[in-house]
Amino acid sequence: MIEQLSAAERNEEVMFLRVDVDQVRPLAQKLKVNSMPTFVFFKNSHQVASLVGANESKLRTLLYQHK
Repeated sequence: MIEQLSAAERNEEVMFLRVDVDQVRPLAQKLKVNSMPTFVFFKNSHQVASLVGANESKLRTLLYQHK
């Protein structure tokens, strides 16, 4: 799912990053990542939303809401 969205949104407005929480535990703790998958949205260096779970509809809504 994330690969499809990432490919569809290849432009300067959206950037997708995948983080291995086992490799960067301090970041996972800071962002309160307790479940997989967790999507965290940032805009202008500020966290604006997050989504836990693979709900494609909610993910698309948040993606377009925070573009």
